[in-house]
Amino acid sequence: MRFLRVLLLLISISFFIIACGSSGGGGDSSGNTNGGGNDDGGGNPGIISCPSSTSLLNTWAQRTSGTTNNLNDIVYANNTFIAVGDNGTIVSSTDGTTWTQRTSGTTNNLNGISYQNSIFFAFGDNGLFLTSTDGITWQTKTTDPQPLYDIFYTNNFYLLAGYDYIAKSTDLSNWTKGSGYPNPPGAYTIAYGNTLFTYSGERGDIYTSSDGLNWTKRQDNGCYIGKIIYINSKFYAVGCLSSPAFGSVGYISNDGITWSEINDLKEGNIIYSDIASCDSNLVAVGSYGNLKISTDGTTWTSGTTGDNSSWAYSVAFGNNTLVVVGDNGTILQLQ
Repeated sequence: MRFLRVLLLLISISFFIIACGSSGGGGDSSGNTNGGGNDDGGGNPGIISCPSSTSLLNTWAQRTSGTTNNLNDIVYANNTFIAVGDNGTIVSSTDGTTWTQRTSGTTNNLNGISYQNSIFFAFGDNGLFLTSTDGITWQTKTTDPQPLYDIFYTNNFYLLAGYDYIAKSTDLSNWTKGSGYPNPPGAYTIAYGNTLFTYSGERGDIYTSSDGLNWTKRQDNGCYIGKIIYINSKFYAVGCLSSPAFGSVGYISNDGITWSEINDLKEGNIIYSDIASCDSNLVAVGSYGNLKISTDGTTWTSGTTGDNSSWAYSVAFGNNTLVVVGDNGTILQLQ
């Protein structure tokens, strides 16, 4: 999320330049998570229904989070929304409307939240991650000191994504580091499908591995990728593009090896922070209230949350509702 904030500053500066140099008003704006992501153990627990068009995504309500800290990621699992953020912030809700602050036991920034193997994981700086079975009471674990962002569980082992390395463990205590990725990998996000793990992050390149240890580069991007998901037998990735002009980028792949750009997600001065699924539909959210929805993953329609002052970092579906979290403690719920 720290890298996102640098991008936010760059976008704000670019808007200022455009506004000062144009007689017709400001530029276009819209919005990446990373950070971690709406991981849900490979089975999308609690993901129920999704609007099929942006006309159904235009009425949002601001919810009280009880914090002004940035909320970096959200997940819905085990009948509960959990959002995490800066300074050890954890908030939870069963309905997306009423939120309760939880005690994390840390003041480290929490970069991501995931639900794997019936366990909630919250990831922080300095090699810290928290675990919980109910989202209320949290236990602290640590690895080598580095920022942590994501985890995935399958085939009886965990795969942990961090800034300095990607590591594999069967017990969450003893970790084996992978190889074949750059040093450091800057890994923000991990997905699994088609018998392959995929990861990407700060460097923007997409890598795959069949065992979680040996990694092969598949896609160059040149700017960071904040989120990869696997849904409906396809991989999707969103992030930023630095050339030929700064803006958003989206990718699609049938196998995790060959990737194609999604034209409708390529926009100037826009970064999409997160991409999430519900039923067969997809929603991408990001900067200054911008969002997009797709029923096929190829054609995307623009929409808005109506909150043009904040950046949406993450989105989750559950309990027949859609919730977006972002900077300064923002929580928005679809009406």
